[in-house]
Amino acid sequence: MFNAAAASNVKKIVVTSSAYSIYLGYTDYAAKSHFDEKDWSIDEGNLEFYAQSKVRAEKRAWELYKENGKKMKMTVINPSFIMGANLTSNCSYESANYIRDVMNG
Repeated sequence: MFNAAAASNVKKIVVTSSAYSIYLGYTDYAAKSHFDEKDWSIDEGNLEFYAQSKVRAEKRAWELYKENGKKMKMTVINPSFIMGANLTSNCSYESANYIRDVMNG
């Protein structure tokens, strides 16, 4: 997708990643009060699969951006909470659990 966008002279690409790609694996969150574009989750193979996929996909997007000579702008958003309709009957993800807990008091 990234290469096709670059070949088509797309001016900007937006990557929807996750806060999971930034803050997991730290042992002292009190000492780490600010996360920025230099921070990555610490992935030593112990992150759950969704988090691993987000870390790896975002890192790959940045690699492709650099490989394409920065021909277009790239913005990455890292939401920590997602609301919307569930596409499956499985509501075992954290945002859905939070909403359910709030509704149940």
